[in-house]
Amino acid sequence: MNYKFTIIGVIVIVGVMFGLVYLGTKSNQGGQITLPSDIDTSQGIKFLEYGDFQCPACAAYNPILMTLKEEYAGRIEFAYKHFPLKQHKNAEPSAYAAEAARNQGKFWEMDILLFSGQNEWANSEKPLEIFKKYAQSLDLNIDTFVADYNSSEIKKKVSSEYAEGVGLGVNSTPTFFINGKKINNPGSYEEFKSIFEQLIQK
Repeated sequence: MNYKFTIIGVIVIVGVMFGLVYLGTKSNQGGQITLPSDIDTSQGIKFLEYGDFQCPACAAYNPILMTLKEEYAGRIEFAYKHFPLKQHKNAEPSAYAAEAARNQGKFWEMDILLFSGQNEWANSEKPLEIFKKYAQSLDLNIDTFVADYNSSEIKKKVSSEYAEGVGLGVNSTPTFFINGKKINNPGSYEEFKSIFEQLIQK
């Protein structure tokens, strides 16, 4: 599938309708920051996203990022941290679902399902029933998935990553870092590629 298109128009519409959602903190775009201690950049280039599975802008970026993740496998490490926005009622539950899938080795597969199915679960009163359907399609153990989804460990992890993001100056989703530097959000597949190629050539 070809994702070589601009997403600026999509983001503008999303920004007007839903907002990229600023928390009222001062932006640090373009500034150098220190990554969390568990982000290791010693083996190459680390691309980190702070995102919210219920964020329409994050969903708009996701197909491009997944294409790039496949294209740059072995050269760039992609990581995702949770930044569930408080006004999105199922943002935290969707993060729990992603982490429950991670525990069975299917984080990125669940990531794709959550973003592509965002309209299905975003306003659901019973999102877990939808997430269980996704888990089943990924051949996950459903009992384990549900237990992990409800676990205090996963809830603590999601809460910790959100707090961590606030401490790093994250004030909207998605927010991207490359090797510790917050970058201005690229507007297209080609802009991402240009950034990655320049880093690889250094």
